[in-house]
Amino acid sequence: MIKKLFSKVKKLDHNKQELLYDIYYNKVYKTAYFITQDSYLAQDVLQETFIKVFQKYDTLKDKEKVNSWLISITTRTAIDMLRKEKIRNHVNLDDVNSKSLENMTCINNVESEVDKIYERESVRACLEKLPYDFQTVLVLKYIHGISDKEIANILSVQVGTVKSRLHRAKTKMKQVIEESELVEEEII
Repeated sequence: MIKKLFSKVKKLDHNKQELLYDIYYNKVYKTAYFITQDSYLAQDVLQETFIKVFQKYDTLKDKEKVNSWLISITTRTAIDMLRKEKIRNHVNLDDVNSKSLENMTCINNVESEVDKIYERESVRACLEKLPYDFQTVLVLKYIHGISDKEIANILSVQVGTVKSRLHRAKTKMKQVIEESELVEEEII
């Protein structure tokens, strides 16, 4: 339904902008937050993304691929903002829900939550050590579940290039994780 709604639209009027925003707000915000790990920066990414989308909607050739296009813009915008702000491994204390921590009755629950956060931050830190092209394909493929063909369209490259980058990115990610584990063992 969404594809049909926007597939014939060449330019977005105010009502269609609002509709597009309402439909994709959560997806764009979650993508931005996953990359930035900061709710305020994620809001900035969200705003910048929709500004770009509204300004450049008429340049989108295949209007049925609005979803992939939005995720691509969001991902690139978030990574660019992180680079500009030089925010690395930042945990915003405003995002910690103190009530949920108070309601936990068992220390094991707290420990498992901390372990999950630590693992997510560790993976994110390792991901940030990869080149931009590797980060992009990994996020699009494994976070957003976008097919290789769609990634190729988003990045304007061949499908073979996407597959090659994914293979190299996974190999490099494995090396980075192994190196970080060695460093952790030395510290302990």
